[in-house]
Amino acid sequence: MVSMRGSVGPRGTSVRRVDRLRDRLIEWCEIPSGSADGAGLDAMAAVLRDAFGEITPAVEHDGLDGALAPVVRARARPDAPVQVLLVGHYDTVYTPDDGFDHCILIDDDTLGGPGVADMKGGLLVMHEALARFEESPAREALGWEVLIVPDEEIGSPQSFHLVREAAARHHVGLVFEPALPDGRVVRARMGTGQIEITAHGRAAHAGRDPAAGRNAIVALADLIATARHIGDAADGVLMNIGVISGGRAVNVVPDHATALINLRATSTEAAQAVIGALRLTADGVTKRHEVPFTIAGGLTRPPKLIDAATKELFARYRAAGVARGVTLRWADVAGGSDGSNMAHAGLPTLDGLGVVGDGIHSPRERCRISSMPERAGLVTDLLVGLAGG
Repeated sequence: MVSMRGSVGPRGTSVRRVDRLRDRLIEWCEIPSGSADGAGLDAMAAVLRDAFGEITPAVEHDGLDGALAPVVRARARPDAPVQVLLVGHYDTVYTPDDGFDHCILIDDDTLGGPGVADMKGGLLVMHEALARFEESPAREALGWEVLIVPDEEIGSPQSFHLVREAAARHHVGLVFEPALPDGRVVRARMGTGQIEITAHGRAAHAGRDPAAGRNAIVALADLIATARHIGDAADGVLMNIGVISGGRAVNVVPDHATALINLRATSTEAAQAVIGALRLTADGVTKRHEVPFTIAGGLTRPPKLIDAATKELFARYRAAGVARGVTLRWADVAGGSDGSNMAHAGLPTLDGLGVVGDGIHSPRERCRISSMPERAGLVTDLLVGLAGG
């Protein structure tokens, strides 16, 4: 494997398109932009503003209340008869402490690095597709809006309303999350959210008077041991007990403990049923330990469901693949995206149109370099077809 830090080659028409895309992806991925890194996010937003300014002069930075960085928005022909919304995000899950901060050329067609697949590679697919489309005579019949948010990896808490508002004024939505490792795009998605369970114990001296205390950590451990089985038994639900915290000193009976559970469900009803089962179980644990619980949260991003219009949209995309000799399929996934918010707003939405990638959210993240021009060409052909009616 060869480190690609600082190896970006010269620009120019003599450089093959795939090399140009690879080099730009390295530049983008070596700008740290974790969801909590305000300075890095601002730097990446500036790069995106300049990049999309190459395609259209109508590029804006929209501030978000409570967010660390702006939404990057670009527009072309808002009065055209067909309107397409293209959505992505520029935050990643990586922090400076991860040490995963540069790109590695694993082989001639595989690049590893932070965000190469999720989803700076997807943003490059979006950019390349629009640049090609703007060279097409079909462009006058189709307007588009790009919306790139800084908080998708943490559930889009500040930007989701902008995505939903934009969905209402478009005919088609395209999301540039990575395709699956075998090239399939995303069909349906589970809804995603979080459950927070807090145990309220009673503090006491651990040596002098332990019986006067009520151990919040022990009670919480009792509850989450059962919670795992509740999730395993529920149909269409995934639960991950991801973070546990509690206590304040080793010689004090802990009076508080908290567990954060990642929740994914195929329907709101399934999620509510699991939360109801957790509350019922918590009542029993409270009786055993004399420790009450607070249970809060639920789905914050709805499931992405499939309707007839979305099936028709995928048929058009698949036809574009046939014309290029690419066999396209789709699959249901458990991961969330802003595509769920778009579909929930009633917009026919294709998701997973970015690079073919693997190992996302880990130091093994990688993408297939040649999939960038391939997927960009497919999206360009889809846009040309949509412009035709």
